[in-house]
Amino acid sequence: MQPPSSLARTTSLALYLGAATGCFADPGAPIGGTDGSVGTASTNETTGEPTSGPTTAGETTEGDTTGAIPGSCGNSQIDLGEECDNGYLNNGQNGSICKGNCTKNVCGDGYLAANEGCDDGNQVDDDQCSNTCKLAGCGDGVAAPGEQCDDGNPVNDDACSNLCKSPFCGDNNVGADEQCDEGDDNGDAQACTLQCKPAVCGDGLVHAGVEGCDDGNQITDDACSNSCTLSTCGDGLVQEGEACDDGNQVDGDGCSNVCQVSCGDGSLDPGEECDDGNLENGDACDMACMRTALRVFVTSQRYEGNLGGLIGADNTCNQLAMAAQLGGKYLAWLSDTEEGPAQRFVPSALPYALVNGTTIANNWAALTSGKNLLAPINTTEVGVVLPDDKLGCDDSLVWTHTNPLGQPGPGSHCNSWTNDQAVFKGQGGNLFSIGQNWTDNCTANCSINAHLYCFEQP
Repeated sequence: MQPPSSLARTTSLALYLGAATGCFADPGAPIGGTDGSVGTASTNETTGEPTSGPTTAGETTEGDTTGAIPGSCGNSQIDLGEECDNGYLNNGQNGSICKGNCTKNVCGDGYLAANEGCDDGNQVDDDQCSNTCKLAGCGDGVAAPGEQCDDGNPVNDDACSNLCKSPFCGDNNVGADEQCDEGDDNGDAQACTLQCKPAVCGDGLVHAGVEGCDDGNQITDDACSNSCTLSTCGDGLVQEGEACDDGNQVDGDGCSNVCQVSCGDGSLDPGEECDDGNLENGDACDMACMRTALRVFVTSQRYEGNLGGLIGADNTCNQLAMAAQLGGKYLAWLSDTEEGPAQRFVPSALPYALVNGTTIANNWAALTSGKNLLAPINTTEVGVVLPDDKLGCDDSLVWTHTNPLGQPGPGSHCNSWTNDQAVFKGQGGNLFSIGQNWTDNCTANCSINAHLYCFEQP
């Protein structure tokens, strides 16, 4: 066994050699392994005090991963219970200030971060690694082992920091080749990225709380817009799964509020000739919303002779058609003293058909030829066939004042359909007839209630 004085000399020699190499260790138990582990402390046999070896700036440690939050630590988002999170490729590696368990590095934790010159895992200030994690010789102007540089001055933001390290991204000083540096607040989901560049839309990194997405390109019509918002129906960009996108959430304008072409929704949209609320062929409006016939119906309600004139009667037809979701524009088969359907209607080569698809006339010429209809106009706007109770003129009456040629008739017209007094008369047709009396059948008091014929216009 060596004498105490010899042992002390051996210990002093070991301390000197450790300082020379930038690694301070007990001669009996080295601290700070090359694998990045911190190691364990031993006792100086001369003084009886515990010794610790600093992990120096020349070494790399991965940090303590105990206590990491499963499923969240490493996702580049600061979740509940985390102090930091720079992503699994960065946490606890290459001197990252955020350790592997998503806690921030602190001086004295034995983990060597990029903002430390050393870390010996203790708070002893007079050993080779101070309690500010600075190597003992840093600042003397001589670049010793364990130091990247040493310019011998206390200026922190020059080419050599006060930790005797060259400038690096994450040191909280904006270097010549950096655009920003917020130290341990840098992050690929933060305002200053891990490359010390400001977060911008198009950099491929999602800035938390600011961007909804970032696909790293400037393509306008993909799933992530050029403003880094997720594409949605109504943004004016046609995306996968959308048949259209007109930039709004309005139905009935040609593109529905779920960004689908709206044929079959009952609303007449641009590009549609008709829309009967279905996508079926065989009726007056086919599955492409193109007319195969013009629809005709008898009103489900009856009205006195004061119809509000021809315009009021037309409005009644359109209101009933809209309520039945037929779509299209309708005019009443009605005349006053000056004009009738022959003057008011737009002639068409298409057939005229009931809302159930039954054709009443093959075209305008056939309708106004004075010949028989192919079927009576006895079906309402909602497809109900009215029963023929054969009770006479009043029960089958439809206000018309129109002859079979579509011209104003010779009879009465309730003062141009503005009077409902019993002293006034109105001419009407029989809704159950296919002969000429379908439009010119009898005259009744204007105070009684009668139906209207409504014809869709091309």
